[in-house]
Amino acid sequence: MSRATGRHRFELFSDEAAVALLAARTNSGIAPIVAVGSDEDMNRRQLLARTAALAAALAADPLVSISGTATRTVDALLEPPAATVGEAEREIVAAIRRVLLGVGSLPTDILLSRDPDVMVLDRRVNEAWKLRQGSHYMELGQLLPGLLVDAQVASQEITGDQQALAFGLLAHSYNTASSVLRKLGDNGLAVIAADRAVQAARMVDEPLLVAASAYRLANAFLPAGRVVEAKEVALAAASGLESRLDASTAHLATWGGLLLTAAVAAARQGDGGQAWELVGEAKVAARRLRTDYADLNTIFGPISLAIQGVRVAAELGDSREVLRRAKSVEPTRLPSHLVERRSHYLIDVARGHAQRADDPAALATLLEAERLAFQEVRYNPIASELVMVMLKRERRAATPGLRDLSARIGVVA
Repeated sequence: MSRATGRHRFELFSDEAAVALLAARTNSGIAPIVAVGSDEDMNRRQLLARTAALAAALAADPLVSISGTATRTVDALLEPPAATVGEAEREIVAAIRRVLLGVGSLPTDILLSRDPDVMVLDRRVNEAWKLRQGSHYMELGQLLPGLLVDAQVASQEITGDQQALAFGLLAHSYNTASSVLRKLGDNGLAVIAADRAVQAARMVDEPLLVAASAYRLANAFLPAGRVVEAKEVALAAASGLESRLDASTAHLATWGGLLLTAAVAAARQGDGGQAWELVGEAKVAARRLRTDYADLNTIFGPISLAIQGVRVAAELGDSREVLRRAKSVEPTRLPSHLVERRSHYLIDVARGHAQRADDPAALATLLEAERLAFQEVRYNPIASELVMVMLKRERRAATPGLRDLSARIGVVA
């Protein structure tokens, strides 16, 4: 085990681990999730009813810390969206919430979805992933409720060898939902979706799938302000993969992505030493890969490593290092469909300029990011914060276009 990844303090997703949600207490009356290969027959309405029962139990049960002490309630997780969003975004979040928690009624077309077909579901999950990588969050959000219901039903109704695949697709669907919810500002619900992905992955006992779901959970913890959990979940998952790095390219890439997530968390804690140590360890994986790898599990490689190096520097508030590292990044070498990663990189470069009070350069970089992916800038809280800061110290002659940008992304000084 490497020195950096050996620092986690709890076993990943053990019953005591402080993940976002724990299952309701054993006396809650909620049936356990049906295991792969179970003969239990469950139709759509039964599935939704049981989800509603789970939501009711969770609403009454406190979260439990690693030590077993009650800490926060589920209501505390379900905070109002942090981002400035409109009615359309709120409707999307509400629809996803209804599916995740079984609260309220679902549209008839979702309840009456066709019988599950794992190959069709696989295609839909991959299409959803492409929409996410393209920063098409609104379009994706409209598709997610139906996809989630069908993935939930498929994992319970499909039997035999294909049921494990169905659970894997369910995990990836939850991961995608978590990403969209985070973009639309509901960090609490994003954590819930990511935790559901971990639960689904554990049903098939596939280490790579568990690690990929842990990656999403860690990235859901970060904007929710749960930095300690984000780092520990990422390090624990990376540790779990270390004996399997030669199993496939996906294993190696997922390991590298987890280390970079932990590095960002360490930087957010102000621990530059650990952050750069973790970036250094991830560099080993990037060198072995040689080119960037992207699939449903992760995105990682030399270019992603360089991009995340810029992000770590930005999190540490080191503007000089941000701009120094940015000079060596070639984001256009990423696959063309990875728009979200390229635009987020530009937002981090803008942070570096703004940290130096170079608002014209920061604005120009944000506008470049907007041209690449408007919805990424629109729903990125860092971009909104940068615009707010620049508005407060605005010199209109130096930053023409700033107020137009603020209007487009819904930021008011």
